[in-house]
Amino acid sequence: MYRPFLRLVCLFALITSAPALAGSREVSIQAADGLALKGTWHEPEKPGERAVLLMHAMFSNRGAWAPLLPELLGAGFRVLTVDLRGYGETGGVLDVPAALADARGWLAWMRQQGGVARDRVGVLGASLGGNVGIQLCAADPQCGAVVALSPSGNFSEAMLDFSGRGLMVFAAANDGNSARAVRAMASSAQGDFALRLVEGSAHGIPALFDGERNRLGEVRDWLDQHL
Repeated sequence: MYRPFLRLVCLFALITSAPALAGSREVSIQAADGLALKGTWHEPEKPGERAVLLMHAMFSNRGAWAPLLPELLGAGFRVLTVDLRGYGETGGVLDVPAALADARGWLAWMRQQGGVARDRVGVLGASLGGNVGIQLCAADPQCGAVVALSPSGNFSEAMLDFSGRGLMVFAAANDGNSARAVRAMASSAQGDFALRLVEGSAHGIPALFDGERNRLGEVRDWLDQHL
């Protein structure tokens, strides 16, 4: 009965104990409505052409990605973590259509950074961030891969057309809406699709942690394969 609680404690410890990264800098772009969108750009020691946009869940902020940064940076990815509108330093009010437009702006900004290849970018999103990421990349043929943690809702065939690209989704088997959503995706997704159903009811980033085991390497390897 204490296992879910211990998982959350361990995850919290990872987040709060993560050191500041020397290759990081704060960045900001302006949304179409004038809102200042805030993020952090992380550079690995040996940066390559590949970059990944990370978008958090509701009631969270970009700091939630701290446990995953060493895996991604260690694989040579440049990483952009952002605060979605309504959260963190970005502020404003949650607006999903506007958040999708914001994400397009961030993807464009990422591609403008020196050394980043336009067709070697991808997205990792949790819950709301996963939903936005799927829609963002489905409409952008040069977005090579998405990893969505606990997405939910209904996705049209067009939203799941990843022909020639990769879509990986995670959900906990007892996380009702997300578990139903990812199972439905399996019947209509196109392209290289991978479904990972994990035990329990964790939602978002915690779904990557199962007791002492974590699935960070799976996320890293999927992005490494497709970008």
